[in-house]
Amino acid sequence: MTELDVMESLKRKEEELENLLIEAREKASQIKKDALRRAEEIKLSMSKETGRLLEEYKRNDMKKINEEVEAIKAEAQKKSEELRFMAGQRLETAVAMVVRYVLEGK
Repeated sequence: MTELDVMESLKRKEEELENLLIEAREKASQIKKDALRRAEEIKLSMSKETGRLLEEYKRNDMKKINEEVEAIKAEAQKKSEELRFMAGQRLETAVAMVVRYVLEGK
């Protein structure tokens, strides 16, 4: 092998290595693009899942709030009825006292 052959062989090897480097860069670029796309898909998926969980939490929370509201309304209704009953009893007592006063005053 002559010096010229060695130089040609080295030049071919250099070109092969350059081509391999170009291919590696292209593959790395494609891998990066795919990774970014996948990361965006995951982000979107997680965003949707987070939104779904938030809506589920809101529904459950509203259900609890509505149950508490109903319990408060029932308690208020019960107390209202008790107060009406007590007012009725006091009115009857007052009427009886007035009637007795009127009857005894004559």
